[in-house]
Amino acid sequence: MYFETVYVTPEIAAEWLQSNDGNRTVKRQTVEQYARDMSAGRWLMTGEPIKFTADSRMLDGQHRCLAVIASGVAVLMAVVRGLDSGTQLVMDSGPSRSAADALKIKGGKSVVVGNSRVDIVTEDELKAQFGDAVPDAEGRKAYMAGLTFRTLSAAKAARALQDGKIGGVIESAGRVVVPARQALNALLEFIE
Repeated sequence: MYFETVYVTPEIAAEWLQSNDGNRTVKRQTVEQYARDMSAGRWLMTGEPIKFTADSRMLDGQHRCLAVIASGVAVLMAVVRGLDSGTQLVMDSGPSRSAADALKIKGGKSVVVGNSRVDIVTEDELKAQFGDAVPDAEGRKAYMAGLTFRTLSAAKAARALQDGKIGGVIESAGRVVVPARQALNALLEFIE
């Protein structure tokens, strides 16, 4: 078994996906989110590798490779080769890190009530996620609010906001963001 780091181009990702046999169903929303992060320069190499067997069959990494292709940018990734094919059965079987876990690590707080989540985060973190849509920080010492609502249809949420004369709505695949200047200085996000 050996490890390496590779700048994965869309061409390399496409080549690797040729050996992606017997993997789980692709989650399009995951690919789209990863591609948005890659295109915006927010993708971080976490050390979680793209995984291959000794005979070069991909065991893990299809969503990241599909996102590289969709984004059209090269991304630095860890790669491990030479794994036993049986290891695929236990990959990704542990609990995933929730948004609340990530916020706690960064010193923020997250509260979930029903299908809604309220995140209290640092100004820098909110700007990293939402850019110009964040609230005006004037008068706040450290934390700002971002409200995330789960919805069955981001498109319906966007139409309802437009019908309610809420301007500046930013739509992308499975996600609608209402800039803080349009929502009483608290950023609103609707996700499917």
